[in-house]
Amino acid sequence: EDILSARKMGFSVPMKDWMAQGLGESAIHLLKDGSLASRRVIDPQAVTEFLPGANFKYTWLLLELELWARHWLEGQSLGF
Repeated sequence: EDILSARKMGFSVPMKDWMAQGLGESAIHLLKDGSLASRRVIDPQAVTEFLPGANFKYTWLLLELELWARHWLEGQSLGF
């Protein structure tokens, strides 16, 4: 009964761990050579200097924006 009547609860993903296990490095590579850099929305040098020590949330947000730009601005299929 407690489970059926309990309030809705959220959940989190281990984003910080994923960033430390390679996603952060992959994101930096995608960002410094990506659509946003080629359109001069972000500075590739700033990506390599700022993101390795930044809060993982900034890296995640920029990665999302890069993937959006590749799909919607460049017309790339992301393969998901």
